[in-house]
Amino acid sequence: MKKILIIFLGTFIFGFVSFKVFSAKIVKDASALENTFIEVKNIPDGSYKGHSELGPVIVDVNVIIKNGKIENIELLKHQNGFGNAANSIVENMVQKNTYNVDAISGATVSSKVIINAVNNALEVGLF
Repeated sequence: MKKILIIFLGTFIFGFVSFKVFSAKIVKDASALENTFIEVKNIPDGSYKGHSELGPVIVDVNVIIKNGKIENIELLKHQNGFGNAANSIVENMVQKNTYNVDAISGATVSSKVIINAVNNALEVGLF
């Protein structure tokens, strides 16, 4: 019985440490995502699709630009672990007319991947 408890405890500790290491790495990688400086007013009217992914977080967006402003951002796909809170970041971007907004606390990785997907969509609008 003691041996089983030690094996279980060792497995649990190993799993916990592995999760923490993975989490720290993905947060660091999310902070390193590069976004191109884009002024929304320079994007022609239209609908632009963007994609970004980092680890288990995958995002596809459709950004609608009208009269030099972000009219709407639709999350076509947001595959995440516990990052559903980040969905509200698109409202911030529409209100502020920029992709350059603060991440949602508690959903940093998902927020940064959504921001990067919107930036990628706007980048398509420049060309």
